[in-house]
Amino acid sequence: MGGALGLLFAVGGLKALLAFVPAELSVLQEAGLNGWVLGFTVAVCLATGLACGLLPALRMLQNNLAGVLKQGSKGASTSGHHRTHNLLVISEIAMALVPLIGAGLLLRSFQHMLEVDPGFRPDHVLAMEVQQAGISFANFNISPGIAVLSR
Repeated sequence: MGGALGLLFAVGGLKALLAFVPAELSVLQEAGLNGWVLGFTVAVCLATGLACGLLPALRMLQNNLAGVLKQGSKGASTSGHHRTHNLLVISEIAMALVPLIGAGLLLRSFQHMLEVDPGFRPDHVLAMEVQQAGISFANFNISPGIAVLSR
């Protein structure tokens, strides 16, 4: 369920990001989800589901259920059984910290980028786009000594 929601979020986010990309950046227009991404997502979802489903089931196989029921306790808890739980909690916290730290570094870098002096006064800059006529400059005779710049 989480993997499917993640894929839907990825498709929607990709469409939203591509809506803001200028047409000149044609490389980014080709971005998308391919079979490798979908396969990796399915593999991670299956591995996570199996690990989270099998670990508690294997732990219950090791318990003496008849003895536990006779004692009237809620479960046979030993320190060995808590290792798996502690490992899962620690790995969850570690995986949550990675994107959190990455987001903090991204925000700090963006703040530093906004504070950089560009070397000119951006409030007195005029930007415009000039459309080139449909004629080619290759048809003109160029005098010696005149440099021609072409794209």
